[in-house]
Amino acid sequence: MFWASESHIRTWSTKTVQSSRSIFSTFVLMNKSLVSVLVVVALGIVGYLAMQNGAPETVKDAMNEATDEMMKKDDAVMEDKDAMVKDDAMMESDAMKKVDSNASASVKMGEDAMMKKEDTMMEKSSAAYLAYSDGVVGNGKTSVLFFHAAWCPACRQGDKDLTSIYGAGTAGINTYKVDFDTAAALKQKYGVTSQHTFVLIDGTGKAIKTMQGATAAELTELVKG
Repeated sequence: MFWASESHIRTWSTKTVQSSRSIFSTFVLMNKSLVSVLVVVALGIVGYLAMQNGAPETVKDAMNEATDEMMKKDDAVMEDKDAMVKDDAMMESDAMKKVDSNASASVKMGEDAMMKKEDTMMEKSSAAYLAYSDGVVGNGKTSVLFFHAAWCPACRQGDKDLTSIYGAGTAGINTYKVDFDTAAALKQKYGVTSQHTFVLIDGTGKAIKTMQGATAAELTELVKG
């Protein structure tokens, strides 16, 4: 029992010593850390006071140079940013101008095409199928003389064909319906011997082409001008 108690005592003593050493080591480390922190704080305070009291000019100069350098870098970054924004704005403006130019060109082309189409339609619509009257021959315009007789079935069909052609607006020159039974002078002038005859004349009244009878397709081609 005595030796057991002594062993326990020794074990307890050893643990106690080890714990004490551990606590002491921890305390020393904490003191070292605290000292380091205090040294850093002290150095900071000394540096601040030195700058405030006009101590080492080299410290102030270094700080001023660092500050100037940072400001220059900031200015350079801002200038680059402004340049990029300006370039983007110029590119966007150029793109918009190009779009506007293309759009204007397209609109103009469309307007020109419409005007040409309207002019063509007006020219075609100005051509007409009319009854013959004095002054037609030699009026300066190319035209067609249709020698028509009311009693002629072929003439009636020709009359319907011409009415349809001019109604469609495909004719380019006028056609004048001449009464075959009464227009003796015109028949003699152009050598017309039978009804359902078509004579193409120029602006001076000279015969260009004579057709004895004609289909709808032939009449369409004839009055194109």
